[in-house]
Amino acid sequence: MADIEAWMALSREHSRRVRPRRIASLAVAATTSITTLTAAFLVPGWTLTAAVAAAALAGLNGKKGGDKPLVTRYVAKNVMRRLDSTEVFDALAAIGIEGKKGRKGVEFVSEIMRDGPGWRAEIDLPPGVEATAVLEKRAALAAAMRRPISTVWPEADRTAHPGRLVLWVAQRDPAKTGRKLWPLMKSGQADVYEPLPFGFDPRGNLITITLMYSNLLVGGIPGSGKTSCALAIVLGVALDPTAELWIYELKGSGDLDSVKPICHCYVSGDEDEDLEAALNGMRSGIAEYQRRAAFIRSLPASEVPEGRKVTRALAEKYPEQNLGPRVIVIDEVQELFTHAEYKEEAAALATRLIKKARAYGIILILLTQNPDAPSLPTSVSSSVGTRLCLAVMDWRANNNVLGTSAYERGLRATDISVDEQGTGILARGREGITVRAAFIKQTEAEDIAKRALALRTATGALSGQSVGQQIETLEIETVVDHLRAVWPDGVETVHSHRLVEALARLRHDLYGPWTDLDTVASSTALSAALKPFKISTKQITIRECCGGAKGLRYTDLPDAENVE
Repeated sequence: MADIEAWMALSREHSRRVRPRRIASLAVAATTSITTLTAAFLVPGWTLTAAVAAAALAGLNGKKGGDKPLVTRYVAKNVMRRLDSTEVFDALAAIGIEGKKGRKGVEFVSEIMRDGPGWRAEIDLPPGVEATAVLEKRAALAAAMRRPISTVWPEADRTAHPGRLVLWVAQRDPAKTGRKLWPLMKSGQADVYEPLPFGFDPRGNLITITLMYSNLLVGGIPGSGKTSCALAIVLGVALDPTAELWIYELKGSGDLDSVKPICHCYVSGDEDEDLEAALNGMRSGIAEYQRRAAFIRSLPASEVPEGRKVTRALAEKYPEQNLGPRVIVIDEVQELFTHAEYKEEAAALATRLIKKARAYGIILILLTQNPDAPSLPTSVSSSVGTRLCLAVMDWRANNNVLGTSAYERGLRATDISVDEQGTGILARGREGITVRAAFIKQTEAEDIAKRALALRTATGALSGQSVGQQIETLEIETVVDHLRAVWPDGVETVHSHRLVEALARLRHDLYGPWTDLDTVASSTALSAALKPFKISTKQITIRECCGGAKGLRYTDLPDAENVE
């Protein structure tokens, strides 16, 4: 028996859909008829003949092709379908995120909305489920949604509560879209005291990096785009004429040669002499921070209202003190940290610069393609304030760069493909964001460096090698500084002969001869070296080690800022 009501409903729906098409067809037909009639009187006869001939040729061509259309439909292969709530529900359920029987499930805080080149969904997960549970399964979520992983970006919204998830899905695959230009590509200058433009997040928003009063560690496997990151950073520094650049490119590839003309010091190579130059650069950085610290201590509190640190106001008020930022860049730093002779001192110098020098405008930037434990000492990686992890192979390398438990918190550079060059997780503290460094071609880098050279020439800011000067390594460090650098963490007392052995590993050129002496003589040598600082060794018994012998307590060492 026919369902009359259903038939009527379908008929009304059919009419609703067809009526606009009929109106549009009539409008087009009327317009075409008028245009054709007018053309018949005004257009020359040969144009009508040509049109008929073209139509005939098209018909013949279509006949040869059978049912094959003359013009195929346009397909945008990298444009994704619109995100809807059903897809989100199903994808979360597929990875095990759904409410249990009798309890609340996934709930949307607001409607899915457009957010830049994609869609944004704000979701409350079931009670007891944290957003990090989704972050840990990002690849599985993308697989459930049948979308490229580079288009699916879940984040935790900690400003709301731990169970609030923000899911952003790109309309186009960011890995296949055209590049966005670095903001300083064509014009402008930078300010190292302020955030520097670096790259873009998946939404296309500009991401900056703050170097002042911080340090930077960049790690990733070979081919992950470390050079792109290095260029975006050093070119930003180059465009601030008040900042000195000391670059040690220990691969010898010349990737950073574009900025060589404006560098105070530039070294490119992987020979021992190049590694020694990098050590000298860090030694000079420590000497410079000690000089600046002594000057700033001499100032009244009224001149340092923000604390005893270098500021642009101080640098401008005392130009003779040369207080501008000094940025020391060491690319392929694993060459230092794994070198049999240099590794002890390199780790100690880097750790000390990171911990002590940042307040005085000395900034250390380390880049490595081997972010494993031997190539990246814990004392260094645990002290850096700003970290950028490009594509890495496992969670250990991920945590070596981003910090302990970063992988467990959902900061996972392991999900980044090596093909996404320059893309990584940028973290400061416990929070991180995904960023892709602005891609700058070598020819473009040279043009930017020429602008930087002109800017520095005009302001008289060139120094060091850029004006033909010989780089001198200041040696203000003392035996007390070296003792502090080699002192074992968490240990209160150490025997003198043990300290001598550690000093020799740090600076064999200074303390190596002491190790040729017997235990008593080497202890005496250390005692004599400490007398000018009014530090005396004492008889100390360490039962768990080796009984009684001359030694020191860590509290006997004065603070670094008080060593004269």
